[in-house]
Amino acid sequence: MSMIAFCNCYKMVQKSVVSKWLAVTVICATFSLLSKEQGITVLLVCTVYHLQQKWRESHSFRENLQIAKEIFKDKRFITSLVTILVLLGLRILMLCGSMPRFSDQDNPASFSPSFLTRFLTYTYLVAVNFWLLLFPLRLSYDWQLGSISLIESFNDIRNLATLFFVTGLFIVVGKSFYVQRCERESLGLSLSVLIFSFLPATNLFTTVGFVIAERVLYIPSIGFCMVVTCGLKRIKPRGLRMVWTCRLVTCFLVALFVLRTTKRNQDWLTRESLFKSGLSTSPSNAKVHYNYANLQMDIGNKELAIKHYRIALSLWPNHASAHNNLGTLLPDKKEAEIHFKKAIQINPYHSRAYYNLAVTYSQLGKTEAALNLLRRALMLDPLFSEAYSSQAYLYSIKGENTIAECIHRNIIKLEPENANYLNNYGSFLHKLGRIEEALELYQKALKYQPNHFKALLNVARIMKTLEKTREEEIIYKRILEITEDPTVMDNLGLLYISTGRFKEGKIIYEKLRNKFSNYIYGKIHFVSQNFIFYLSKYKVLKEPFNNDKNYVYTYNKFCQWRLSMALKYISKALTLCGKSDKKCAQLYSYHGDILKDMKNLEASAQSYSTALNMDPNLSHAHINLAVIQHLQGNYSEALYHYQKAFNLEPDNNILLENMQKLKKNLLTSTKSCQMR
Repeated sequence: MSMIAFCNCYKMVQKSVVSKWLAVTVICATFSLLSKEQGITVLLVCTVYHLQQKWRESHSFRENLQIAKEIFKDKRFITSLVTILVLLGLRILMLCGSMPRFSDQDNPASFSPSFLTRFLTYTYLVAVNFWLLLFPLRLSYDWQLGSISLIESFNDIRNLATLFFVTGLFIVVGKSFYVQRCERESLGLSLSVLIFSFLPATNLFTTVGFVIAERVLYIPSIGFCMVVTCGLKRIKPRGLRMVWTCRLVTCFLVALFVLRTTKRNQDWLTRESLFKSGLSTSPSNAKVHYNYANLQMDIGNKELAIKHYRIALSLWPNHASAHNNLGTLLPDKKEAEIHFKKAIQINPYHSRAYYNLAVTYSQLGKTEAALNLLRRALMLDPLFSEAYSSQAYLYSIKGENTIAECIHRNIIKLEPENANYLNNYGSFLHKLGRIEEALELYQKALKYQPNHFKALLNVARIMKTLEKTREEEIIYKRILEITEDPTVMDNLGLLYISTGRFKEGKIIYEKLRNKFSNYIYGKIHFVSQNFIFYLSKYKVLKEPFNNDKNYVYTYNKFCQWRLSMALKYISKALTLCGKSDKKCAQLYSYHGDILKDMKNLEASAQSYSTALNMDPNLSHAHINLAVIQHLQGNYSEALYHYQKAFNLEPDNNILLENMQKLKKNLLTSTKSCQMR
């Protein structure tokens, strides 16, 4: 638009109209600059067009000198020059008075201390860009980090490509002075569009943030096509056969470029197809591997993500974000720690690396070190909500609940509609026994994110605590509509069984067993088999306390069979568990229950002890182990486990009664010892 407006200046006679078209030129050039830095080069092209129009009027060397003097007084020339200077100043002002800063990852050549390396590499990159216009076979969405290695000496064979390009350019420019005036003007304008629009990308005036960027060739490609057109027009007078040959070759090239464009469009259809294309065309580009690893991490392919993060680091060892992201995927916490520290060493301002290292230390039990790292992350990024959330969690672990709650409140103020943080605050209050406040926060989280898995599960747990089985069932079903989670299916199955809906329980457990055969939490193996059998006998055994002796005998036999089958299946499940797996603690507790029902108290106590070693917060195991110790006369041990259970369940009245009975027994036992 700028160029068209400037050309119209020469078609108008009235000065007022010329001024209007000049104003349109300036406005369009300004908008062009705001869209892309290359836009300012249109004014250079306008200047070339202006010079051509002036020199067209000359017929001798003396006239050329006279016109040259007049050019600097011409309104159109002065307007173009002043606009260029003003727009450059405006652009620098928009950057707060300084030029953009880039890293060695963005443009490695610009960070080379050797002038020769910079010169040879920059000139070679110009030749590569021209080759992409001429033969766009190898295209990549990113040309950074090793795509094109630096040229450090004249011995590099790639210098021949630079030599051929420069020679060809000089030949074309030189030839343009020996063609007819009309052709010279067309060729000059074409070359000015090609050359001037590419100048900002050459590192000649300022360092750019890329090695090669195909997007900067869009405008130069217009000039390139114009140059080709000028060449085809010169061939035309050489005979009809040559004309048709050129037409056929041109049609073939256009068809070829259309096919290449179609193929390239396929590469840009999805994030995955684009990143895969980068791997095939730029396998030595660390950033391509890094981006592909990010994609695989996002879609859950951890192994493939780890592989490409490692490749990226082998190509560019100082890629801080690659170290950081790799650390988040590694199962070995010690190796993850090394990568997080490396990321911080490379980039001391990498707040995410501080945060991830803090999470690792938290998992390793280094609470104070984790808190210090979180403070550092928050100094670098005061709005880092995840760091605040982790900080609140660590303070709650330390028992500093007042500080933890204060942080939770601040997070909610920072992001009041974030379902994750609302749920975390609710979980914190839930553990403190503030059920109503926790439920309100869970419901608020579900308002902003209706399918929030953890919030739904937490609401279900509250419903279970409040013995609202109907509401609990509805929530479990709602979760299963979102995702078929084995734990939720298990909970729903237990809900059905505990409320006597054995047929529905059977369906859930059969589905669970078929879909999640590796679900090692074991309850499914013995509970499903147990209740499937129970269901088949349920119609006969509706009243197990019937006075009929034969009926009672049959029922007792069934109970014995039921316990043996349960023991068989839970023992099988326990073989799948490691003794350090906290998730299997509940299984050992169930194992203890069965052995207790079978009157094998020694083995039952051992199972409860194993469960508590894995998870000290199992109230059920503490209570039953206390009962066994009480029965065996180990009153001190029994009291210890009763107190532990009471700390976990302070509202359990039955537990309180048992403790009082035990204390009486202890008192009696102590008096008896004193009398002796």
